[in-house]
Amino acid sequence: MKRPIPLFIWWSSLKDWWWAVSKRSWSPSEESWRSDEGEGPLEKYPHPNEVDFKRIQKKLSERCRYRYVSPEVHLIPRGYEVRSPCCSRNIDKTGGTIDIARIEFKSESGMWQLHRKDHNQGIWCLESEFGTLPQLLAVLNQDKHRKFWP
Repeated sequence: MKRPIPLFIWWSSLKDWWWAVSKRSWSPSEESWRSDEGEGPLEKYPHPNEVDFKRIQKKLSERCRYRYVSPEVHLIPRGYEVRSPCCSRNIDKTGGTIDIARIEFKSESGMWQLHRKDHNQGIWCLESEFGTLPQLLAVLNQDKHRKFWP
């Protein structure tokens, strides 16, 4: 008769497995941690960080528009950028990846800024400011006027 595995061994193995999986699943390239000015790693900025990166990825799965495509979240200096395949083909006729939103945290004001892409002019436009990241993500996920998910 087999003896059951002691709980402390099972728990230790589970913790080791989870640590290995979590380290493997989020590994940004060195370039994504560099600023545009070439200052080196963005250690002096609180954003981007792994916790908010994962929060954004998770909340995007709750969006109302284009639920059948998988948006990507990318690290940028001082924030995050959301890109997604263009399934409506309004912007990219071939259905390629387009910019959806830019999320930045302004440490001096403590506010989150949500930018939308003006695809006609090719520029980012400030849409609104929020006190918390969940408030910002709720607006991005609803997108009633199709400003972000064209």
